[in-house]
Amino acid sequence: MRTPALLAAAAALTAAAVTGCSSTDTTTTSDKPTASATAAGTAPSSATAHADDVRIDTCGTDTYGAPEAKLTVTNSSSKHSDYIVEVEFIDRDGVRQSEGTAVLNNLAPGQAAKDKAIGLENVTGGFNCRVIKVTRHATL
Repeated sequence: MRTPALLAAAAALTAAAVTGCSSTDTTTTSDKPTASATAAGTAPSSATAHADDVRIDTCGTDTYGAPEAKLTVTNSSSKHSDYIVEVEFIDRDGVRQSEGTAVLNNLAPGQAAKDKAIGLENVTGGFNCRVIKVTRHATL
C-alpha cells in the first residue's frame, strides 16, 4: 500500500523531471485569474501516450487565487492503474507561470475519476492550462 508521503515525493520528482517540457496545443483558457473558464478541452496528443485518458474540464483559479485545472481521468487500460498528471499554467505569451500535479490511484479499467491540479505560484492576468505529461502505471 502506498503512503501519501511516497505519492507526494513521486509527484514532486515527476514535476521536476518534466520542467521544460512543452506541447503545442492549448487545452483550455482562463481570461481572468478569478474566474473559471467554461470551455472544456482534452490533453494534447503530443503530451504523452496516455494523454487521451485526461480531459481538462475547467481552467481557472481556486478560492485562494492559485491556478487550478479540474480534470477527468478515464482509465483506458485493461488493468487497475495509477496516474500522475502534470499540468502547466502558461500566460498569453506562452511562458510557464506555474505548474501543478494530480495523482489518482487504483482506477479500475474504464473507470473515470475527477481531480484537480493546482499551481504552486499565483498567475496574474489570463492564462492557459495545458497537460504536459501523463504517467500511467499498473497498480501494484
